[in-house]
Amino acid sequence: MASRQVFLKDLKVADLKRELEERECETTGKKADLQNRLREALENEEDTAVPERSEMILDAHLDGNPCVGNIMMFEPRSHDGEVARGIAVGKALLLTEKTVPVRIMNLNHHPVNLRKGIVLGYCSSVSSVIRKLDAQENSVRKITGELANLLSSSSRSLRSDQTTKLRSLITKYADIFDDGQGGKGRTNTMRKLPSSYFRIKTTNREHCVTPYDNQKRGEHYTAY
Repeated sequence: MASRQVFLKDLKVADLKRELEERECETTGKKADLQNRLREALENEEDTAVPERSEMILDAHLDGNPCVGNIMMFEPRSHDGEVARGIAVGKALLLTEKTVPVRIMNLNHHPVNLRKGIVLGYCSSVSSVIRKLDAQENSVRKITGELANLLSSSSRSLRSDQTTKLRSLITKYADIFDDGQGGKGRTNTMRKLPSSYFRIKTTNREHCVTPYDNQKRGEHYTAY
């Protein structure tokens, strides 16, 4: 049986008969779980059809007063099925606003309709955000193997500050170098090089245009 959502703002002082540490209170003879009651609910703003096997960003409305501070943590409901079967909701750090984006993923092989006002999850205040590198991520930043040899051979005549910059550069773009096993590096990092059109003098134009036109017609020439 689905549990009834009860918020502290809807309760009377006389109903709070239990200690908050017990994470429940009694309202007119019924027990209400307090685990998520100290957080504001985030609701879907409008009826939305989520296509099959897709993900999208929804505008969600904060029901109640905004959280304290500039940042709040959004957490989905305990079970994805509470929103809709096969719908996954992403956890995120959000700016404290009345309307915020929420990431939704439909894992079903059919569209799913999310009705307006459905509770997607809950928001709670965040006092500080600290980024900590785990051991796996920290190990990726270490230069080993062929990259270490490249750094050593390339920094022989460099100053200490230049070597530090080179190490940072090699670490940042480590995936574009040869891996040492015959495979070339590759990356999804692209940079557009500034360039301008090359102008050809009128007197030399036919020397460039004629071979190009012949190539388009399938005619090939061999230079000796």
